[in-house]
Amino acid sequence: MQKLISVVLILMLLPIPLPLEKGNDQMKEPILKVKLVNFLGNKTEMKLKPSVNYKTSDSNIILQTGVTYIVKQKNGKLFLYKGEDLLNTYAIFKVQPMDNKGYIQINDRPYLGSFEFIVENGQYVRPINSVDMEDYLKGVVPIEMYPS
Repeated sequence: MQKLISVVLILMLLPIPLPLEKGNDQMKEPILKVKLVNFLGNKTEMKLKPSVNYKTSDSNIILQTGVTYIVKQKNGKLFLYKGEDLLNTYAIFKVQPMDNKGYIQINDRPYLGSFEFIVENGQYVRPINSVDMEDYLKGVVPIEMYPS
């Protein structure tokens, strides 16, 4: 009997690892990819103005806060300009905010999340927005609801 009590006491004193946090996979919010067509329309160029610095698919280029950039489509390629200066040419151009609270204005409309710019139908610049489900709903639901 004493051996049983000793074993129980020892087991009670041993630390038992308990998960204090959920794993990263369980905490991640779903990401939606939204092709931006309605408000931006079919354009051969788009103006970008980030509210925070954005990393680009070209690790040498950072889109800087408050600076205006132009993405133009020419001959099926995307050209990134800062003012009159050509920064780079891309088949697909990607940008991601360096601070999650930032947004980027595309043709003077603010959007949260990361973006992939592609050439659509060989002639239009088409942004594809990758955004958290919650941020997407916060932006879409108020616009689609009647005030009453």
